[in-house]
Amino acid sequence: MVHEACVTLLESGFLPKTNITLRNKLKDVLTKACDKLGEKLHVSIARSTSMMCIADDLGILEENEVSIRFSKPFFDEETGMRKYYLDEDVLVARVSSPLTSVLIF
Repeated sequence: MVHEACVTLLESGFLPKTNITLRNKLKDVLTKACDKLGEKLHVSIARSTSMMCIADDLGILEENEVSIRFSKPFFDEETGMRKYYLDEDVLVARVSSPLTSVLIF
């Protein structure tokens, strides 16, 4: 196991600052540990969805406007109705990828 190799190297007196092998192994161990934490810390946000964003190259939309179409109606838990479009304020935030955004209304 990689983490056991790291412990052995550290106990033998090697330091990540001066030993590139130890540094690379520690980086792998920490990356895997952080990935596991990221999966456990996933938080669901009520009334939100993921969407793909495309720039308005034709200039149809006004400033501060977005056009959103759902492949299936969006279920509004507050009203119990399905929505085919939104006609209200929305918050669009970028998440990890430049093409992925989160929509909260």
